[in-house]
Amino acid sequence: MMLALEKGVSLIGPGPTLCRITVARTEGLASAIGLWEYGDGEVGGFALTGPGSTGNAAHGIHLSYLSAAAPHDNRGIRMRDLHISQFGSYGIGHQYGGAYETSLRNITIEDVGADGIDWKIRFGLGDAQDVSAGVHMTGIIVRRPGHRLKKGSVSGLGLRGRAILSDIEVTGIPENCAGIRMEPGTGEVDEFRQPAARSVLSNFYIEAAADNIPARGLVCFSSGPMSISNGFLRGAVIETQSQTKSPTYFDDGPQISGVTVEGAHSGASFTLGAPRTQLHACRSISEKHYFEEKRGNLTSGQTWLGLPAPATKSKHLWVLKNHVVLRAGRDYTVADDGIALASGAAASDLFMIVLGTVTAIRIRAPYCVVNGGGSDAYHLTAIDKASSDQTGLQTGFLAEY
Repeated sequence: MMLALEKGVSLIGPGPTLCRITVARTEGLASAIGLWEYGDGEVGGFALTGPGSTGNAAHGIHLSYLSAAAPHDNRGIRMRDLHISQFGSYGIGHQYGGAYETSLRNITIEDVGADGIDWKIRFGLGDAQDVSAGVHMTGIIVRRPGHRLKKGSVSGLGLRGRAILSDIEVTGIPENCAGIRMEPGTGEVDEFRQPAARSVLSNFYIEAAADNIPARGLVCFSSGPMSISNGFLRGAVIETQSQTKSPTYFDDGPQISGVTVEGAHSGASFTLGAPRTQLHACRSISEKHYFEEKRGNLTSGQTWLGLPAPATKSKHLWVLKNHVVLRAGRDYTVADDGIALASGAAASDLFMIVLGTVTAIRIRAPYCVVNGGGSDAYHLTAIDKASSDQTGLQTGFLAEY
């Protein structure tokens, strides 16, 4: 590492706009800043910039241990007011040990090669008693993670261990990656990792890098109950998945409430793959594009309505003129990058193009509950049960409102 801090040593600047640490080369470096058996210290108030998000595997800030025999109690860690960018691996990585009374706040991470934040509660000696407690993350912004790896378990924020997350924004999720992953645990003797069980996530926004790519906004593994609330996802889906590596925890899915998914083109807006997942007052909204004179994208006589994503990839597409559905082939034709109208628009017209969502909710696990919420009219299926042996309860879910 370029700079190593031990317990009780702080590194504090006047603010990320006033103080910048630039790392020109990372050959032979695991990280720019290493925090070893760290605790009772503060890191913040500066920008940390690496040499690029590809071509290296260095972390921005890395928390780890000095000896495998140490207890690994990372206590009293405070990170705040940071801007981290251009590293080939994690922006911030907590790789080993427990975390106690730890806070991350007002942190922006941009253009990194792997996860924005990779937070593991992990031990090499199978010590299942070391835990995560008092961990809070708030005001976290992650933009464009996964430049180097671009697949698999890469996420804007990956969490293991109990934590409280609030005011989180992850945008620019690449194809086949995730915005936030609430991770499962592992129970092997030499590789014990705590799951994200009993964690709380609230007030979050997640957005895919582009339309029509298979991006997973939020992935929750059923390695213990957790609470998810008050979120919005655009162009990315929510999945709950049954755990496979957490034998010490019940196979319980999360409770998700007050979450909206807009423009899920890569699958169902909500896929309930973990037993006992609960959805309360959640919505699935199809992607809509508006054209009118006061928006500055429609003029008299205009016959072309451009779209930011290939329109032909949408299996369900509607074009509405002044709230009336037009007929394909007669009133318009579909091209790769927009809609060609058969006749010119009037200056007073309002056009809406809808790229419909196939399924609002897909239930693939038993004992799931869907209560309240709804989907708009541009869905092929509101609720899909993958097989007849799945049990569940749906009450008050309003389709086609």
